[in-house]
Amino acid sequence: MEKKRASLGINGHQLRIRIDMTFINIAFGKWQCENCKDITEHIGDAPRQCLKCETGTIEKHHASKCCRGGGHAPMRCHCLCDCDGYHTFGELYEHRIALYIALCKRQSKSQVQGWWSQVWRSKAHSDGTTYDGWFILGIAKAKGYQITYHLPMSEWENTEFAETLETAPEWDKHTSADVLERIKTL
Repeated sequence: MEKKRASLGINGHQLRIRIDMTFINIAFGKWQCENCKDITEHIGDAPRQCLKCETGTIEKHHASKCCRGGGHAPMRCHCLCDCDGYHTFGELYEHRIALYIALCKRQSKSQVQGWWSQVWRSKAHSDGTTYDGWFILGIAKAKGYQITYHLPMSEWENTEFAETLETAPEWDKHTSADVLERIKTL
């Protein structure tokens, strides 16, 4: 039996899957008709014609902060599009940072003390290594409970509620999936 070779790539607003020599393009995000200006969400083959007016062609609709111009504006740079039609990945990352800081602040003020109220920050990992321009903000020090993210140093002052440690607790090898499950238990 011959093994199939597969690859996966994201090019702007399209997911491109290759199995052997066959390519499948899956488009995602918001699309706008150049004729009737109807905006639709789409996942599947890249749309070509508007389903509403049936005469206009549709093009990718970019988020207002997308490097490709936002809305239906012309492209301003040669970067790959990093939006889903609503938000850029940069905006979503900013939201994640703000939400995580808010969660940590709330946890640090918990009336009931426990592992979930141990909020800390450190500029260094447990072995003393650092990532230039980043620090770690964490909930829980004990292995099996840790929830951590690296945050940009520009957020350090926004986390003064957290206990400042010389080095972070030893990492318990948690994954992104572990962090999601642990957040759900708070």
